[in-house]
Amino acid sequence: MDACLATAIERLHRTGEPASLAMLDVDHFKAVNDELGHAAGDEALKALVAVVVGRARRLDVLFRVGGEEFALLLAGATHSDAVAVADDLRQIVAAAKFPGGRSLSISVGVSELRRDQDALEWWSEADEALYRAKRAGRNRVVGASVPPRVRSDRAAHRIGAPRAAAGR
Repeated sequence: MDACLATAIERLHRTGEPASLAMLDVDHFKAVNDELGHAAGDEALKALVAVVVGRARRLDVLFRVGGEEFALLLAGATHSDAVAVADDLRQIVAAAKFPGGRSLSISVGVSELRRDQDALEWWSEADEALYRAKRAGRNRVVGASVPPRVRSDRAAHRIGAPRAAAGR
């Protein structure tokens, strides 16, 4: 995962290619383990991974980062692209049936990589957005705010303007 994040950072700096990170957490997953046992919980996580991978784009990479927490690296995805993918995932997961006939939901925090961020800052921003989603009631997607300066950098890159023209 560290190598993939570093590659995304390098691509942004060299080519301007955007990348976003979506942190996903299964809501109230402890109840699955408590009610059905850890073996059923493991099966539910495997089924969840299949759902996520089935919806993710070919270049996206999914990492398990904790018990029921995952990071989805969305190469080439702007903030709005990543929020749309994350919300699709949230809806697909909510509609699916998992082992034991259970329904699950996910909370997701999304952050688009900025030129001034390192991997830890990018990760932390997505993680904070995830916790805001959980505090706001779960089963939702929350995107990190995108500073206006980043928007102007992106616009300048799209039209090929020099960085100085973007206000730097």
